[in-house]
Amino acid sequence: MPKRRLSFIVPAFNEQKLIGITIETIHTIAPKYCKDYEIIIIDDCSSDKTGTVIDKMAIKDKKIVALHNTKNMGMGFSYFKGLDAARFEYVMVVFGDNDHPAQSIGNIISKMGHADIIIPYYKNLHISKTWLRHVISITYVHLVNYLTGLSVPYYNGITMHRTDLIRQVPRTTAGFGFQVETIAYLAKRGATCLEVDIINEEKKTNASAAFRPGNILSVLGTFFRLAWNYKISPQGNPKFYSKQYPSLK
Repeated sequence: MPKRRLSFIVPAFNEQKLIGITIETIHTIAPKYCKDYEIIIIDDCSSDKTGTVIDKMAIKDKKIVALHNTKNMGMGFSYFKGLDAARFEYVMVVFGDNDHPAQSIGNIISKMGHADIIIPYYKNLHISKTWLRHVISITYVHLVNYLTGLSVPYYNGITMHRTDLIRQVPRTTAGFGFQVETIAYLAKRGATCLEVDIINEEKKTNASAAFRPGNILSVLGTFFRLAWNYKISPQGNPKFYSKQYPSLK
C-alpha cells in the first residue's frame, strides 16, 4: 500500500506528565507508515499544566497543533474539535495518557487504506485491566452489538477513520460514547471495517474517567439512541463487512 497522510487527534485531560511521552511514541512510529502526518492535541480545560505543556510543544514542533477547550467538554467534544482542524485524508485518535505502545499504534497505521475504518481490539484486555473493568468492557461491547446488530470486538480504542466519511456523521454526543455512535452510523451505511489486534500498557486500576457520573449519563444516552435507531425504529438492514477488502483508490 502507498503511504498516506494521517492526522492524529490526541484528547488530553490532566496529562502533563504523560502527554510528552505520548507524542514521542507517535513520532517514533508515524514516519515509518505515513507520507505526512500532524498531531492535533486538545486540552480539555485541564486543572494541571497540560495546556502550557502542549503550547510549548507546538512552538518547538511544527507537526503539533495545540487546541484548548475553555471548559471541560468531554472526550467526544475534544475529538470532533480535532477532527474539524484535521488536514489529512485519515484521522486516528490516540489518547494522551500513553496507554498504547508504538507497536500497537504501528499495527493500526500499517492498515491505513485497507478499509474505511480500522478498528483495534485488545488481545491482552484480561491482563491489562482489573477483572471488574474487563467484565464491564465485555458487557458494554455485547450490549452495543445487540442494539446495533453488528459484531465489533471493541469500540473505544484508538480507531482510524477516513476523514471524509467521519465528517458526515451526526454529532449526537460530546461524551464517552462518541466512538460507538460513529462506528455504528458508518458501518450501517456500508463503510468497510477491518479489525486489528493490539496490546495496551498494563495499568490494573479501577480508576477511569469513563466511570464519572457525567460520562455514565452520556453512555446511557448513547444506549438510548442506539436502541431507537437500530431496534425501535431501524433504518434498514446493516451492511457490515467481510474479512477481505479491496484497496481504496
